[in-house]
Amino acid sequence: MHTQTSLRILVVDDYRDSADALAALLDTWGYDATATYSGAHALELAASQPYDCVLLDVMMPLMSGGELARELRRRYGGNITLIAMTGADINGASYQLIVSTVDHFLAKPIDSAALRKVISNNGR
Repeated sequence: MHTQTSLRILVVDDYRDSADALAALLDTWGYDATATYSGAHALELAASQPYDCVLLDVMMPLMSGGELARELRRRYGGNITLIAMTGADINGASYQLIVSTVDHFLAKPIDSAALRKVISNNGR
């Protein structure tokens, strides 16, 4: 188990099973993880309690992961680590925009070893 339990991590994915499973995995590693299923709710949660890291799905309805990442950067600057995740094949301008906004980009299915390495360094 990871010894640094103070990290608060928000997992944002419109696919509830994926968000819940990833949050449960992070909890087993000793982190304080919360799952939510929309960008709007993620912004509400972030405003009500500080998160060290947000894992966000790129392809979400209503508010995309890119839009969520830009808004989190606008509000919290570099005080929050953003990790984008997607199972979609995105490229070109969409890919460049999301990559330029987030600290890390992981493909789904998430490689747990790669995720653990990123998180254990507080995403940096």
